[in-house]
Amino acid sequence: SDFMKDWLAVEESYLGTMVEQECRKSDSCRTCGVKEASWRCLSCFGVPELCQGCMRSTHQKLLFHALEVWDKDHWSAASSTSLGLAINMGHDGDICPCAKLPSWHTNNNDADDWMDVDDADNGEDIHADNTTKKTLAQEIMDYRRGTPLQLYADDTTERRRPQVAHITVIDVSGVYELPINWCQCEPMAAHHKQLLDMRLYPGSQKAPRTAFTFDVLNDFMVANLETKVAPNAYWRRLMRVTNTIHPDVIPDRYRELTRCARQWLRLTTRQQHGHGYGLHDEETAVGSLAPFCMACPQPGKNLPEDWKNTGPKWMHYQHLVLDGNFKQQNLHMRRPENDVGFADGLAYTVNKEKYEAHLASTENNYARSTCNNHRAVQSKRHTNHLQSTGIVSVACARHGGFVPNATADLKAGEKQANSDAVASNAGWQWPLLLGIILYYDIMCQYIINFAKRMKKSKHLSWPDGVELIPAIGLFHVHGHKDECVAKFSPTFIEGTGHVDGEILETLWAALNDIAASTLNMSTSWRVDVLNAHMRWSNLRKIMEIGAFVCR
Repeated sequence: SDFMKDWLAVEESYLGTMVEQECRKSDSCRTCGVKEASWRCLSCFGVPELCQGCMRSTHQKLLFHALEVWDKDHWSAASSTSLGLAINMGHDGDICPCAKLPSWHTNNNDADDWMDVDDADNGEDIHADNTTKKTLAQEIMDYRRGTPLQLYADDTTERRRPQVAHITVIDVSGVYELPINWCQCEPMAAHHKQLLDMRLYPGSQKAPRTAFTFDVLNDFMVANLETKVAPNAYWRRLMRVTNTIHPDVIPDRYRELTRCARQWLRLTTRQQHGHGYGLHDEETAVGSLAPFCMACPQPGKNLPEDWKNTGPKWMHYQHLVLDGNFKQQNLHMRRPENDVGFADGLAYTVNKEKYEAHLASTENNYARSTCNNHRAVQSKRHTNHLQSTGIVSVACARHGGFVPNATADLKAGEKQANSDAVASNAGWQWPLLLGIILYYDIMCQYIINFAKRMKKSKHLSWPDGVELIPAIGLFHVHGHKDECVAKFSPTFIEGTGHVDGEILETLWAALNDIAASTLNMSTSWRVDVLNAHMRWSNLRKIMEIGAFVCR
């Protein structure tokens, strides 16, 4: 293209500029103009080159910036710790006035004197041994170049350094090990609460030694939802960002990332849906964490009060499609007793306890198909290593919005009991509607005893007054017998319009991108991830529908 041709003309010039940027702009500090410009910050706009003191004063609360130090004739990566900086809890990031601090905080006129020693009170020059001083600073500056950071001195060393509390912080820009000063004001808040108040998410609650910035948790959440980045891949990225050459020296916090990311997803989802204000009934309502489709008819939300008297009956029918997905499998947990689940049934997946009670009360009667042989009907296989052989779900047939409380695990094939559970839950989302057109690949077999199964079931039912109109999607219907085409094809059903009844197939394509990741997840974590991706899919459609209607 013309843009690439234009770029070729300036390629060498661009490369020359990048090479020149590896040099030092000036020998003296741009701020004080006195000391040597030995530091620069790649994160600050303009990449300022300052002396140690000025760099420290400007980065007291910018601990996660990418710093470099001038080493004879080149810039080398360094950390904010080598500037004598630490994380201060409370007081807007300033040092707590009640904190008992090491002397390298209270007497830090020289940026080199960033850490004191145990015998400082005897009046000796703590930096008389210049070799020791250089080693301390270089030890931390080398962290990003592959040398593990050591904040504790060897017990055998003659000049021991003080044991400074430190914490591992994970940010979008990398992994950091930093000293930390806890707030000591009375009443003293718990450490995990102090971290949270500073927008650092604690890795644990009892004695946190790891924290994640809100930015990195949000970044991972969006990356996972939008581009389907797996947690392991995201952690490898953070390792490479921190240390490209020796990522193995980075403290392993993958386990903490997965745990905190799951908690963060739960908290942000609840916050975005209005939880946290003490409204117990609203927060525990079915579907309270599951936005649906803004364009489908929903009494009390987007229909006028006299909607039943407006237009023909079929105008306000709800169009739903039911389908199974055999790629969303999940392995048995080695230690299921360790699985910790959150309150389920509030999003798109069904309540586990009620669902399993329904399956336990259902007889497995395999009726012979009166139509062509369909895999969903005939499948009886059970794999012992899988706790779930797939999922079955319901979505609106016109816009592809997942229906709240209408997704369930398959245990061994796509049985009618599985489909009954999600169909019943979907029907009760709109008990005031006049009718629901339900599209299902094997509807000709499924509908035969549907009413009897609902009446017989101890746990399921169908709302009175809601007519169920059976249909088969336009792609699958032509694999049935001719009488099925005439009876169930959307082409011959009044009020269907141009609906193919196959939209769940397109939703599966996107959801299956995370199938390899959810295969090995714990049972509850997988449920959380599926709910998150279904919610993300619905939210995108809601925003796009709004923009489309407003054109």
